[in-house]
Amino acid sequence: MKKKVLITGILGYIGTELVSILDSEKNDIIGIDNNYINSAVQNLVEKNIIFQQKDVFDSAELISWADYIVHTSGITKVPAVKSQETPETSHNIITNGEIATRFILDNMNDSARIIFLSTHCVFESLPPNSAKITEESPVCPNLSYSTTKANSEKDIVNSKKDYLILRLASVYGWSNNIRWSILPNLFSRKTAFNENLSVFGSGSQIKPLVSVFDLVKFINWSLNNDYKNEIVQFVNEHRTVKEIAEICASLNPEISINYTSDETPNDGYYVSNKKLLDTGFKFEKTIEGEIFDMISRWKSI
Repeated sequence: MKKKVLITGILGYIGTELVSILDSEKNDIIGIDNNYINSAVQNLVEKNIIFQQKDVFDSAELISWADYIVHTSGITKVPAVKSQETPETSHNIITNGEIATRFILDNMNDSARIIFLSTHCVFESLPPNSAKITEESPVCPNLSYSTTKANSEKDIVNSKKDYLILRLASVYGWSNNIRWSILPNLFSRKTAFNENLSVFGSGSQIKPLVSVFDLVKFINWSLNNDYKNEIVQFVNEHRTVKEIAEICASLNPEISINYTSDETPNDGYYVSNKKLLDTGFKFEKTIEGEIFDMISRWKSI
C-alpha cells in the first residue's frame, strides 16, 4: 500500500531536493507552499507529485489525510544576532514556526508521523568551550528562531504522536533552489565570481555542517523504516568560519579573505552525531567536495 506523504514548504531549499529522490511510485505525495515557482511546480507535475499553493493553516484536511508529514516550512531568513530582532520579525517566526507546528499536531491523524526539522541552534546560549553536545543535553535557545524550534520539539514530544525530530547542522550544498545566504553557499558563490570573502572577527566560530544531499537521503530512508520517537542531531563535520573561507580561497587564488569587526552570533560548539551513526547511516558528501562542486557550477552559469 502506498504511503500518503505531505511535504510542507515543498518549493524551499530542502523540499526541492527531497522531491528529487522520493519515489512517487511507492508514495502518494502532496506538497504545499504559499509560494509559486512555475519551473519548480512543473517539475513536481512531471514527477506525479501534487502541488497545492496554500499555507499550513489552510491545510487541515491534507494534514489529516497524511500518513507522514515532512515539515520543512517556516521562516528561513532570520536574525543572526539579538540586535537584529524586532517585534515584527519575532511575530512572523513564531507564527510560521511554533504555532504552525501546533496546528499540524492538532490536525494530524493519531497514527501518522511527523518528521520535524529543528536546528542545532537550540544550544546557541552555550558558553564557549562547552563539551560536545548530545541529544540529552539541555537546550538553551536565545533568539526567536531557535526558541520556537525548542518549543516545537517539546510540543511534539508531549503530543504523544509518532515523530522524528532532526536537529540540523548548517545545511549547505547545490540545489536548483539554493539558499545561497548559508555561509558555505555564500562563500562558494563569491569565490566563483572572484569576490573577496569577509569573515567576522577572527573566524574561529565553529560551524556544524551537513550537506542537503545527505539530509534528504536520510529523510527518504526514515520514510521506509520504523525509526520513530527520536530526536537526532544531524551533523557530519565541524569547521571554523576561517577554515571554510580558506577552502574557498585555495580554489581561487584571485580572491582574498578580509577579517572584519562585525558582531558575531556566537563562538559555536561541537554537536555529537553518534546517535545518527548508530542507525548505520553513512554520509556521502564533505565540505571540500561540495564547495568545489558549487564553485564549478556557478562558474559555468
